Amino acid sequence: MPTPKKASPKVRAAEELKRYNQKLTKLKTFECTGLGWTHNLKPSPVKTPPEDHVLENSSMVSLRIIYKDEDEKNKADDGYCGGSVIDSNYIVTASHCIASDISWKRVEVIYGDESLDGHYAHKTYVEKAFCHIGFVYETLDDDIAILKLKDPLPDWIAPMKMDSQDAFFLKEGTEAVAYGWPVRGRKAGDRRLNKTHLKVKNIDMKSFIDLSNSKNPEGGLCRGESGGPLIVTVADGTKILAGVFSGIDGDTENDEGKLCMKLNYKMFFTPIAKYRVWIDNLVDYLKVKDIQGNVTAP
Repeated sequence: MPTPKKASPKVRAAEELKRYNQKLTKLKTFECTGLGWTHNLKPSPVKTPPEDHVLENSSMVSLRIIYKDEDEKNKADDGYCGGSVIDSNYIVTASHCIASDISWKRVEVIYGDESLDGHYAHKTYVEKAFCHIGFVYETLDDDIAILKLKDPLPDWIAPMKMDSQDAFFLKEGTEAVAYGWPVRGRKAGDRRLNKTHLKVKNIDMKSFIDLSNSKNPEGGLCRGESGGPLIVTVADGTKILAGVFSGIDGDTENDEGKLCMKLNYKMFFTPIAKYRVWIDNLVDYLKVKDIQGNVTAP
């Protein structure tokens, strides 16, 4: 009786990749990693800060989405967003930061300091990006993504605790706080982390949490802060990640055409509680894949 031939490594890799993509589909996910990704990038050396280096939100990171090689472009060609650390290897952000154009070369992650130029500002890189399969750029449906880092973050970066459907903490009329480094709006180009107090106007778990600025009607989040966190503080002082910044009212320009300049405009956040099961299931699966070995295209 003839011995069955073993599948070639190329065939086995193709079969494994097929199973991987099928599993992602079951998890309502597609891989939105940039087409120009290279794997030879190394994070900056980690400098452990002293105990008095206290960060108000150490889980907040800045994302720089780079589309062209350094000799082809200037920084105006890049995209900028925020994100929140939910595990030493994973960040949650908005899908529109990553999936609107997946021709990016790489995504740099800046963490560890409230100033992007601070002494303890470190740089690392995204290895893979995973977006919700229902994401639609035009409407920002299912505007949520998970980024897997090339290397784990140090233990002094504390992951955010996330909201859940079983214990939803936000209520209409209450206050929450958002963070980011804006590239447009009244504080455009500020290299220090901005903190914005917001008031919850409406909560629709099928779409968005609607908020407006509670402290200054002339201020609000703007471009560059997408993907950043909406945080609510509960009775015991614990900070909970309740939303991911998705967008703003369509008409916020002043007479000079500058964005985010009108009074009391709304800001929209994708609710974490709606996607908590999706986040947990995806991250759990990716951790298992890490143990079994990475999947690569044949």
